[in-house]
Amino acid sequence: MRTGKGISPILATVILIAVTLIISIAVIGWIMGVWGSMGGPSESLVVTGSTATCQGSSLVFDVSITNKGTADAVISRVEVLGFGSTTTSTTIARGTSTSTTFTVTVTGSNACANLVVGGTYQVNIYTQAGNVYSTMVKVISIIG
Repeated sequence: MRTGKGISPILATVILIAVTLIISIAVIGWIMGVWGSMGGPSESLVVTGSTATCQGSSLVFDVSITNKGTADAVISRVEVLGFGSTTTSTTIARGTSTSTTFTVTVTGSNACANLVVGGTYQVNIYTQAGNVYSTMVKVISIIG
């Protein structure tokens, strides 16, 4: 003779529905990237382009950078798309704005001849955290 009782079908249904909802919320959060943004401090740069000058084989330009994130940002490389890049270790503290000058050596012979006065060029700024921030700079002069 059996004396043990199982759980009621209503309680079993409620438990199954609750487990299903928890799993579906976790999967949706993972797909949408919600959990990645809750992982801790992160950088968030706002980069504003400005004007540039080509001097010999170097493109010299200033950019304004604001770090709106909760961690310091370390810029590891700056690249002018199609023309060259330079490595750096510029740190932008969290919650601050700064105007920074970068000098990128333009590749190729007679490099500045390949740039156009008044032309705008894309600049990518790479950070040690693996993020890429883009801006446009306008060449205002070419100095032989």
